[in-house]
This record gives sequence, structure tokens and C-alpha cells, in this order.
Amino acid sequence: MSALVLTGADYSVYARIARMALVQKGLDYRFDECDVFEEADRVALRKRHPFGKIPVLEHAGKTVIETQAILRYIDAVFPDKPLFPREADDVARSEQAISVIANYAYPCLVWQIFVPWYRAQDEDSSRAGDGRPIDESVSEMAMTCQTVLDGLIADTSWFSGRVFGAADAYVYAVLAYFRCVPWGLAACGGYPNLNAWFSLARNQPGPVATPYPREARRAE
Repeated sequence: MSALVLTGADYSVYARIARMALVQKGLDYRFDECDVFEEADRVALRKRHPFGKIPVLEHAGKTVIETQAILRYIDAVFPDKPLFPREADDVARSEQAISVIANYAYPCLVWQIFVPWYRAQDEDSSRAGDGRPIDESVSEMAMTCQTVLDGLIADTSWFSGRVFGAADAYVYAVLAYFRCVPWGLAACGGYPNLNAWFSLARNQPGPVATPYPREARRAE
């Protein structure tokens, strides 16, 4: 079998989604680290991705860019342990969850909440606070995202249907960062379905094998 090579960074949300998918499918792959904040890495990356983004998958002479395309590709080439459901209700739930994460939760929970708190921690942890957003509209968006996700997971164990799949990887990759923020973790308290799902998801092979550096340090 041709080798699977995934280029990304261990801190990247979308690289983690692809890594979790590969692990959940039981596929061996090589992970090539690429720090998109380093100029030399960005220059090299643009040779494989015209927009300089991660992750990038290489397999059998092909280069696949964009996370969703990567997941669809590996699901088509390696059909065992599918990442995407086929039943209509499961498809609707899965696609809604992925869209909510990509369009609303990722920009809000990661870039508007986690990243400012994380940068403040690096500068002076004693003054970083609990990470509560100053802009109330950001807090409202965070609650709306969780409300929608909590409703989607209300009558099932997984966003992807019967097993941890693509949609679960998307949701987990974002919530794992959000829950690193003290305010974010406290804000998760009112969503019992989402919390129950997270407790199950965190013990799945994909999340266990691909911790963010901050998660790994916290667990030590």
C-alpha cells in the first residue's frame, strides 16, 4: 500500500481533525510537522498547497488539500470504518455539525476566545484571567454554538451516527481548545448532551492519539 503522508502542525485544529480521522480508520501514516508561523515552513508549504494552509495529504502520487476533501478521499480509498454516515437523519446531523463548527464555532471558540487567552497566558499568566470575552456578542455566539450542538447530539451517541466519525472529529478538535480556557470550561456546564458526548469522545483512539501540546502538558 502506498504511504500516507500528512503535513500539518500538532497545534492545528484542522490538522488534528485529519489525524483523528486517520487514527479512527486504523490507517498508518507519517506526520510531517510544518509550523505555519515560520517563514521557511510557509515557503515550503506553498509548493504543495497554493494557499499555504494545513493539512495536506499525499498518497499514491496525489496531493489532496483541504480537510473535508482529505476526509472524503481517505473514506473513498479505504472504505472500512467509514467516517461519513449514509442514513438520512445521520447525514443531516453530521453535515450540520461540520458546518456549525467550520462557520461559527471555530472562528468564535478558537480564534476569539482560546487564542487571546492563550496569548495572554504566554505574556503573563497571572493577568490572563479566566478568558471571558470582553465582547458580549462573542459570549453569545459561544452559547449559541453549544446550544445547537447540544440539540444535534440529544438523541444519539455520535454526531456521525453509530460511530465516532468526521463530524465528531470536527466538534472535538474545537471543543478541546475551548475547554482549556477556564471560562470556556465553566460555560460548558449547561449542555448535558454535549458534555456526555465529550466524555465518550475523549477516550476514542483519535482524540487519545492526537493531543494538542497544551492538553499533553496539562495531563503530565
